[in-house]
Amino acid sequence: MRNRCSVFVITVALLFSTNVRSAQAALHPGDKVDVQVYNHPELSGVRTLDAMGNVSVPVAGSVAAANLEPRDVAARIRSRLAPYVRGVAVQVRLDTQSESIFVAGGPGGSVKFVPGETLSSVVDRLQTTHVTPQAQSSADASGVVRGSDAVDLFNGAVDFRRVSLMREGTVMGPYDLLALRAAGQLGPPLAPNDTIQLVNKPIAVTITGDVQHPGIAYLRDGEPLAQALTQVGGASPTTATNSGIVLERAGAANRVSLGGDQFAQPAQNGDRLFVPRAPHVDVVGNVTKPGDVVLRGNPTLVSAIYYAGGPSQYANLKAVQVIHGPTKNTYNLDALRKGRAGENPTLSDGDVVLVPQGSTFDLNSVWSAIGALGLFGLHI
Repeated sequence: MRNRCSVFVITVALLFSTNVRSAQAALHPGDKVDVQVYNHPELSGVRTLDAMGNVSVPVAGSVAAANLEPRDVAARIRSRLAPYVRGVAVQVRLDTQSESIFVAGGPGGSVKFVPGETLSSVVDRLQTTHVTPQAQSSADASGVVRGSDAVDLFNGAVDFRRVSLMREGTVMGPYDLLALRAAGQLGPPLAPNDTIQLVNKPIAVTITGDVQHPGIAYLRDGEPLAQALTQVGGASPTTATNSGIVLERAGAANRVSLGGDQFAQPAQNGDRLFVPRAPHVDVVGNVTKPGDVVLRGNPTLVSAIYYAGGPSQYANLKAVQVIHGPTKNTYNLDALRKGRAGENPTLSDGDVVLVPQGSTFDLNSVWSAIGALGLFGLHI
């Protein structure tokens, strides 16, 4: 009886193998496959390949199936089950083919295939800049499947001069998508289950501090360091501009000025930029425009008074006070004309500048009044 069962199992396995060979097609993420394990319905059923191209089978676990034919996947499942299932026979059949275009690299994900798709049209559908959660749900509804961190593809990490296309195990390209678009060409037509391979630019620059969108900027070889700031939205209106930016390169840190020569030079992979916030100081008292002042340039006492509109008519510039936390210091700005540079200190974020009022006695007005009265023997 045992010999007959063995012969029967072998016969069924051969039958399954013969049926599978009748229609083979490489599998892709999103495809549904019918997995049948002989005499074990608890291990059988229709499974969907996940985004990584794996199919999950009880006991066998996650089995890589992307770009394989169903019979090859069946062999892998059978190998996984052999230690646990005696005389195992497995059949895998393509149930439903997913008509999608897959994106590897860059933002990743997939889009639904539409007849007439081209390389350019699919990338246009992927193009999303700084998506909010509300916009994300709208993008998903239109067929784009992506992570929560959306990027500006054409001004970000992806190098669109080197885009490849994979179809049934064959690599086509690379294509210079930027050149194609500039020439008004749409690029190669796509077929269901094609995979667009995106690669990142080779130069990565980390930018932190007072910029619009801190993070990592990606550049091509030879692109200037200034392009890295452009990718993260540029400096904020409150950024310090006068030799305040710290450039860390090859373990050495140097201060550079925004727009200086260093920013016109090619960036290097691993560069790090820290963009400091310019000091905010409160200028009060006898100035033209008292209030909060941003010292983007030279962060000194004279600059603070200048940005506050300058001293008013009766300002006492010989006793200007700078309050820094619990410390209060008095400076004589009139002494600057005598070369006393120490009377113009560098200010820090949060400092308070008080310009006191001086004498309101107007000598010119007094002498005018005396002249009008004909005093001191003046002729009226």
